[in-house]
Amino acid sequence: MSKSIVDSLPAENSLTHQEATQRAKDVGKIHYDVKLSLKKGSETYEGLVEVNFNFVGQSGTWLDFIGKEIHELKLNGVDLIGSANENLWRANRIVLDQSKLQQNAPNKLLIKYTNNYDHGGQGFHQFVDPVDKEEYIYSNFEPFDAHKLFPCFDQPSLKATYSVEVTAPSNWQVIANYGASSSEQLPNDLTHHKFKTTLPFSTYIFAVVAGPYDHFHDTYTDASNTSVPLGAFCRKSLTSSFDYQEIFTITKQGLQFYNDFFQVPFPFDKYDQVFVPEFNWGAMENVGAVVFTEHYVFRETPTTTQLQGRADTILHEMAHMWFGNLVTPIWWSELWLNESFATYTAALAVSLATKYGQSSWNGFNGRMKSWAYREDQLPTTHPIQNVVNNTTESFLNFDGITYGKGASVLKQLVSVLTLDNFREGMRIYFKEFQWKNTNIVDFLGALQKGADKDSKLKVDLKSWGDEWLNKTGLNILQPRLQYSDDGTLTKFEVLQSAVLPEHPTLRRHRIEIGVYDLNQDSSEVVLRGVIPFTVENKPVTEVSLSEEVLKNKPRPAFIWLNFGDHAYAKIMLDDSSVQFAKDNLEKIKDPFVRQLIWSALYDMTRDANGLTSFEYLELVRSKIVFEKERRLIQTILGRAEGVIGGFIPKDYTKEESAKIYDLCFEHLQKATEEEDKIIWGRSLLAATKSKETVEKLLDVMDGKTSIGTWKLEQDTRWSIVVKAVGYDVAGAQQRVEAEKARDPSDKGQRSILLCESSKPDIEVKRAKWKRFLELGTGKESLHAVGSEIGGWKWSHQRELLKEFDEEFFNNARRICREKQKEYGGMWLGLGPDDAENDEIVGKWEQLLASCEEQDSILERAVKEELDDMKRARKCLLYAMKSRGIKPKEGSSASGGATSAHTDTTTSVSTDTSATSTTATDPTPASTSTK
Repeated sequence: MSKSIVDSLPAENSLTHQEATQRAKDVGKIHYDVKLSLKKGSETYEGLVEVNFNFVGQSGTWLDFIGKEIHELKLNGVDLIGSANENLWRANRIVLDQSKLQQNAPNKLLIKYTNNYDHGGQGFHQFVDPVDKEEYIYSNFEPFDAHKLFPCFDQPSLKATYSVEVTAPSNWQVIANYGASSSEQLPNDLTHHKFKTTLPFSTYIFAVVAGPYDHFHDTYTDASNTSVPLGAFCRKSLTSSFDYQEIFTITKQGLQFYNDFFQVPFPFDKYDQVFVPEFNWGAMENVGAVVFTEHYVFRETPTTTQLQGRADTILHEMAHMWFGNLVTPIWWSELWLNESFATYTAALAVSLATKYGQSSWNGFNGRMKSWAYREDQLPTTHPIQNVVNNTTESFLNFDGITYGKGASVLKQLVSVLTLDNFREGMRIYFKEFQWKNTNIVDFLGALQKGADKDSKLKVDLKSWGDEWLNKTGLNILQPRLQYSDDGTLTKFEVLQSAVLPEHPTLRRHRIEIGVYDLNQDSSEVVLRGVIPFTVENKPVTEVSLSEEVLKNKPRPAFIWLNFGDHAYAKIMLDDSSVQFAKDNLEKIKDPFVRQLIWSALYDMTRDANGLTSFEYLELVRSKIVFEKERRLIQTILGRAEGVIGGFIPKDYTKEESAKIYDLCFEHLQKATEEEDKIIWGRSLLAATKSKETVEKLLDVMDGKTSIGTWKLEQDTRWSIVVKAVGYDVAGAQQRVEAEKARDPSDKGQRSILLCESSKPDIEVKRAKWKRFLELGTGKESLHAVGSEIGGWKWSHQRELLKEFDEEFFNNARRICREKQKEYGGMWLGLGPDDAENDEIVGKWEQLLASCEEQDSILERAVKEELDDMKRARKCLLYAMKSRGIKPKEGSSASGGATSAHTDTTTSVSTDTSATSTTATDPTPASTSTK
């Protein structure tokens, strides 16, 4: 065995960039023949894999594999288990010595093994439906988990072809990346499925899904009369909620759009979409077999925002069939290429190919761009094109920079190139690199070729990439206007600065400046015109007053710097603009512009710069009565709840919540449209933060009273009952038992776990705490564990939980080192987050100081927690000063502000798409797409 290979064995399940680069040089022409045997009710499955590959290296190589037991291991016909005393399988690697490999020639490795199913949402996940006891299995591998299913060279740069055979119970559907070539009935009610051999793709997008899924089928036919079989699958107990016709409609619209846009036909032989239980993300783009979270199978009546969010996710994953699957980044440092591109093109496809139209960009701003702006102001922000040293670090990059900022920057780039030139560059890219791996140089090179075809366009994309992709940070843009005594505009400048001093880069921004007037009777804000403008990479850029919309024109009533939302920049309002918004916001007819201004006002609030939390809430209450745009109503109310939870002093949170509750109650009573009832009802529930308001909702649930014609569906009923438990309402446990009888589903079971942890009983909390220290082994359902943890911490139970503070900080490093990464992230949410408490802040700082090299995930989480607490403290002090409130003795700030949440069970998303706003089902990771 080669010494260099032995010495490189990792301490954890990880692969370094250096190792992957070398292995890609050593190994090629890979084909996997994967045979799996699945039996119902078993904790394990059997695998037989034959790996054919060429080897040209000088020091041996290895395959990645996490398994239970290897029964047979042969290399080129030689039994490695029987002929070697050394342990060839260790540290999750099957190590192949140089002396045993055929140099510059084909090699054949045969592995027969047994493996355990996974239960944490990664690897080969097994789930049993409590409703009908049916079993469902699916794979999920990104970034580095394909080797949990079968031994492989698990890295994106080693593409391979695959032949797959699966033996499974005959009543199961079996889905792989390509369509089936044959099926054979076997004894004992088993069927052997054989699938077509694939074209080359990376291991992380390999897929096997099995179980008695209900299935529906359709066909998409393109302009050349080529047909693509479509499948939609969900488990049997959810079929009544499965609107597969709508899913097929969006799917066909997306395939048509991408075929036309890329001018490369859909590259695979079928397109299945499977909605699977306990999935950790929004979806995953496996070749020809996309898996989605079941949050997209709506048990309750969905809002348009939720349906549009699902459409966006469907088209995001579909974009990956070209960008990510057909052409694949070499390493995880180019992850943003995959995700930013899919995020941007999905929003584009929704806007141009579906019924949702322009509102797609409203959703993009409210969800993706807001996410990016938040994360780009954290101390953990990073360049879009980030250094990723190993696969563990890649886990950290599934974030708002990779998805939201990257996509936002692409949107700005398109405004520079024009959509036609961008499209031409993408066509060049796919035709030149299909079935290959690429990097950022390849991507920008193709776009440059497309741009160069337009003789009127002069753009240097290398320079653009250096400025936007390789440098960290967010810029602030703010207008500065000067007027003469008679009101004539004499100077118009755009000021640029950096949000974080440690990232001072100023950039060129392509923007559109909207110039507005009030009409004669001041009843409407009218758009005078739009000025296309480039902000230079310097502190001040002057706008020419000779622009048609400014020249010899009266003083504008209002100027908005980011009309069309093409710029990726934080837009600040000056004092006069803030006052104009307070007086006239509802008079702006364009809901997208209203949304952008509301975002700027929210930014000012969370920055404690020009608008206090009290003033923001007053603005919400005064203006939302005029708002008709449903998505925007949800966004405004969601942010209001966040402001109450994070930036209002403790003694005032109940009062402010009650005001929002009364507002929602009034609107719910008056609502006549079903969707309005859903929106106001869910917002009412989110604002229910006292025993008294919970009791009012229980009366509605019992039919004693009503609020208009609001109907309580099952998930909403659970949300109310969880609050009844958390606020210790009499008879709460009996209500839990009643809902348990009504809802035997897995979601119902998770709601019961949520209720158990929510009890304000110290003995219950102690028992749960002991359990939390033991969980995270990977054997238990991560979603069930997430529900238990989700009910633990309520802001009004803070005194009860203080006894666990010290234990939390004492165990944090151990938990994050020894447990599943996903569990570690959830467990950190148990920690105290009192922004006003100097001692608690100090404990977090001590934890940060104790982090070592192997604590990268913990270190990032702690830095972000501290930043949230310090931001909350700043906002609290700003609000208190405005009201003449003095901080309590012994603290730097006073308040119930918690950096992340105050009521873990019913937060309203600022732009929810995947999940209900009455979420009683916390998810362990994220509902972001992959």
